Amino acid sequence: MPTRVLDMGDLRPTAEFTVAPVILYYNEEIPILPAVNFIGREVAWAITYITGVVDDAKTPPERFDL
Repeated sequence: MPTRVLDMGDLRPTAEFTVAPVILYYNEEIPILPAVNFIGREVAWAITYITGVVDDAKTPPERFDL
């Protein structure tokens, strides 16, 4: 007897997810890895200013040559 057959593909359940650790700061979720990168740049900026490599504390340096 001719019938239509529907191909449903693979019927096994699959789980797809990504773990992204975040910091909750004043109800704002901040991803940890970019935050650590940003904090590192801010610390390097402060070091370059304190050591006199850059003269301005308001504009970020283009390069960090210590």
